Amino acid sequence: MTQYKIGLLGEHIGESRSPRLHELEGKAQRLTLSYELFDFAELGLSQADLQKMLKSLQDKAYAGVNITHPFKQAVISYLDELSDEARSIGAVNTVVFRQDKKIGFNTDYSGFIQAFREVLPEVNLAKVLLLGAGGAGSSVAQALLSLGVKELHIYDSDAEKALALVDRLDSVQTTARVTAAHENEISKEDFSGLVNASPVGMKSNPGMPVDKSMLHEHLWLVDIIYFPLDTDLLTYAQSLGCKTMNGARMAVYQAADAFQLFTGNAADKNRMLGFF
Repeated sequence: MTQYKIGLLGEHIGESRSPRLHELEGKAQRLTLSYELFDFAELGLSQADLQKMLKSLQDKAYAGVNITHPFKQAVISYLDELSDEARSIGAVNTVVFRQDKKIGFNTDYSGFIQAFREVLPEVNLAKVLLLGAGGAGSSVAQALLSLGVKELHIYDSDAEKALALVDRLDSVQTTARVTAAHENEISKEDFSGLVNASPVGMKSNPGMPVDKSMLHEHLWLVDIIYFPLDTDLLTYAQSLGCKTMNGARMAVYQAADAFQLFTGNAADKNRMLGFF
C-alpha cells in the first residue's frame, strides 16, 4: 500500500488545519497518509534553510509539501518546474515531488475562486481594495480579476511589493484597472469590496489591517485568515451588517485541490468542509 507523507512549511503554523483536513480525507479514502508541520520559527530556521528542507523531505520520500507565509514567493527559486497558474501568479503554495523534480502549483487561486462564488456570488465588483501583495495577495489578486473585478487597488505596507504586483498583473491582463494604493489615499476612496490577504489579524500578528472608519454597511469584505476564524476585521464588519466571507472555505478548497495533486485522488470537498 502506498504511503503518502506530506508536510507544511511556514512560520507560526501551529494552529493550521491542514493536517486535520488531509489526514481525515485520507482516512475516509482508506489511504495511509500523514501530514507534518515544519514551523521554521519554532525550529529556529529561516528562508536560508528552505532549499535544504525541501531536499531533505524529497529524499525522505515525501509526496510533497504545502507552502505558507512567508515562503510562497521565495520557494520558487528552488523548484524545477511551475504550473501555468503558479508561473503567472508568481507564488506557490503546493510543491509536489515527482520523478526527482520539485514542481510548484498554486491552489490558493482556485480555492479562493470556488469559495467566493459560493459565499458572495452577486456582490458589486466595481472597485475592490486588496490588502497584501505577498504570496497570498498575488494569488487572490489574480483570482479577483478572474472573477470580474473592474478596478483593483492594491495596498501593502511595502510599497515596492504593491507596485511589483501591479506590474505583474498588467502584464497578464488588459481588461481591469489595477493600481497601487497609498496609505493616505485608501481611507478617502469609496470601495465596493475589501479583501485582506495580509498577515495582520493572524493570532501571531493581531490587530486591524485598516482603520475602522473605512468600513460601512454597503461594503462586502473577505478575510482569508483562518486562525483565528473570526478576525477583528470580520467581527467589526459583521457588526455593521456587511456581507462577509471568512477564510474557511478557501482553506478547505485549496487543501482539496492540493490533496489531489499529492495523491492523484479527487477529494470530497463537502466532506472536507465538515472536517474543518
